[in-house]
Amino acid sequence: MLDDTRLRIFLVAAQTGNFTQTAKAMRITQPAVSQNISDIEKTYGIKLFERNRGAAILTREGEVFKNYAESITNIYDELEYLFRNFKEFDSIREVRLCSDEASMPWVTTVLMPYIYKVCPDATVCISRSSAVASDLKIQSKDGLRSIEASAAFENSALYSLLRTVFGE
Repeated sequence: MLDDTRLRIFLVAAQTGNFTQTAKAMRITQPAVSQNISDIEKTYGIKLFERNRGAAILTREGEVFKNYAESITNIYDELEYLFRNFKEFDSIREVRLCSDEASMPWVTTVLMPYIYKVCPDATVCISRSSAVASDLKIQSKDGLRSIEASAAFENSALYSLLRTVFGE
């Protein structure tokens, strides 16, 4: 797996607030957790945690670093999923979308470019009518967007990836 283990160690430490619990969760030693956190801090000349009697509390720099670390590890996870299932993505030739009016700007500026990014040879067709057969139905209700798959598309790698990436 392509990854930076130090970022994952840092994220678990940020979540648990305790290096010993992080070590248990990561199945490494507590000194290894401390060393990895220290390496990051030395590399960037920052302090990620206030250490206090077994507690590790994120500093301001730690909070900012956490935001970036989460983004980076999400990209690693996405890359891993995409290329473990590449043959399925490569075989997708058409994706039919149905979108309500409220979701249409997001569909055209975010979803379609993303589908083209992972399935560059696919054709994406958009309809506003739910009477037209579609693979994905996108709608907004009470400010929340949902993506629903047709029965035939429900088990596809693309639908799984979209749910992961867009938190659906």
